[in-house]
Amino acid sequence: MSLDESALASLLRKAPKRRMPLPRRRWVPKKKARGSATMSGGAGPGAAVGVAVVPPEPALIPFPGGLAEHPDPPPAAPMDPPPAVADRVARSIAWGEFSYAPVFKTTAEGKVQIGWGCNCHRHRNMDDQLKCQKQLTFPAHSAPDVVDEHRRLCKLWLLLGRGVPEDAPNGREWHLKDIGGRGFRRNAPDVSESTLDETVLIPGALLE
Repeated sequence: MSLDESALASLLRKAPKRRMPLPRRRWVPKKKARGSATMSGGAGPGAAVGVAVVPPEPALIPFPGGLAEHPDPPPAAPMDPPPAVADRVARSIAWGEFSYAPVFKTTAEGKVQIGWGCNCHRHRNMDDQLKCQKQLTFPAHSAPDVVDEHRRLCKLWLLLGRGVPEDAPNGREWHLKDIGGRGFRRNAPDVSESTLDETVLIPGALLE
């Protein structure tokens, strides 16, 4: 080694060693969690900082088949339709070859009888073929004797129709107007209901 090289090596050994400075870390402020709130109105020094409350996740209930959440509820079963209410209740009562039935009126209190319907079944007009029928009405909530008297008049009108030939061209009009006209109730013969019930059982029998 030459003199210059030995002198250079000696100088390097005696030179102080310098350390390389470390890179400075960058300060990043921490983010506040959502929902955090301060206990005091201001944010000055000494203000207490509240703790953020995070609501818990809803619990999932396992169901058979591996489902992890509630399935949609099954559709509601269809309701049975309400029973149909007949506007007119058929209460026809057979009486010999005739029939009669109570007539009702619908009120706030329900169905109330207001008369009797008489069905002749014997006569028809030749031109319109309308059936021979008649109604004898009375006020609603009438006394029982009024109801019974109108039933007797209904049977009387039916039995008097035996005197009208079935093949008469205007038999229905004859039975309705000539026998059961406006003066029928006032001029009706005084025949008991029991006599009428006995007479109707005799085919073709007429009232004396």
